[in-house]
Amino acid sequence: VRWRAVAALAAAAAEGGEEQEEGRREAKVAQPRRPAVAVAAAAVAAGGGTGAEAVRDLEDFGEEATRPERLGIGEVLQHWLGKKPSQKLKPQAGGCGCSSGAQDSESYLPGKQKVYVRTYGCPHNASDGEYMMGQLRDYGYTLVDSMEDCDACVINSCTVKHPSETRAMNMVTNAQQAGKQVVLAGCVPSSDKKLAESLEGVSMLDVTQLDRIVDVVEESLKGNTVKLLQKRKEAIPDIFLLSDIICGFPSESREDWEATMALVRKYRFQGLHVSQFYARPGTAAARMKPLKSNIIKDRWRECTDETNAYNRNEGLEGRIERVWFSATEEERGQTIGRTKAFAKVLITRDDTLLGRSATVKLGKSCKLHVEGKVVGDVQ
Repeated sequence: VRWRAVAALAAAAAEGGEEQEEGRREAKVAQPRRPAVAVAAAAVAAGGGTGAEAVRDLEDFGEEATRPERLGIGEVLQHWLGKKPSQKLKPQAGGCGCSSGAQDSESYLPGKQKVYVRTYGCPHNASDGEYMMGQLRDYGYTLVDSMEDCDACVINSCTVKHPSETRAMNMVTNAQQAGKQVVLAGCVPSSDKKLAESLEGVSMLDVTQLDRIVDVVEESLKGNTVKLLQKRKEAIPDIFLLSDIICGFPSESREDWEATMALVRKYRFQGLHVSQFYARPGTAAARMKPLKSNIIKDRWRECTDETNAYNRNEGLEGRIERVWFSATEEERGQTIGRTKAFAKVLITRDDTLLGRSATVKLGKSCKLHVEGKVVGDVQ
């Protein structure tokens, strides 16, 4: 109803004062068979009519009224009066740059549009793309399989290989030319700030801001340009860190090795695979002068001893955690599970828990696992 009234108002304004005056006079006369849009125009032009009165007039016609394409107020002005809405960039709080769109927010229903998500690049990027699609779908947006069918196009870019980056940027251009609202996510806006500043009318978000994809798409569909390019840094408690360290690369200096050991001591990795360097034939490293074998072995031993010197699970003792069970240790009669942070938990064997989770009181620990006892809430 609202968009009809707005469209009719714009049309009346374009026709001039005489038509508006005529509309005021006609609004006072009952004409039950007039077209619905004409009634709305007369009611709005009269100045005394409210939105509720317009609704009552339109309801009188039932399904006789023809529903035109939904337009925001900016599109109405552009269509009827030949005026284009302004798009000036305005900085927003929190590092967000938003250009002010001219659409009437009241004529916009969030979560009802169609969104096309296109991902380029590595498996990690594919995972990010699936995450964003899930967020958009859960909010109510309809996911479509082509740019032609969408209202907004989300492009999840990658910079690992130049062809992938080029294809992503070409799609940005094609989507803009097709009149779609464009959101550029992924590695390109995160790594190339000059490019981010040069693109006009394209919303962007850093890879650390992907959880805000719904907000960015919603604002983009309103006609705003949003740029969330600042890095989000948050602590993750009890994060389970695994890593690999190769000791004795040909160019590894004593200072390099000390820096490696400082990292190991600082983060106390829950899992660390330590190996000695061996050159692969045909590689650049194979042509470099190797370190002496005793230096390589000494560094390997130093790192291995450091990782075996501490109990990485000691902080879990006495805690109650939810544990997901997935395997059985036949010889020791134990069921194996993992906490949310991936710490290994062993309990007395109970095959009914396989594929399920339960709250567990954690007890004695060692550097490889922690023993526990189920206290309830099996799911």
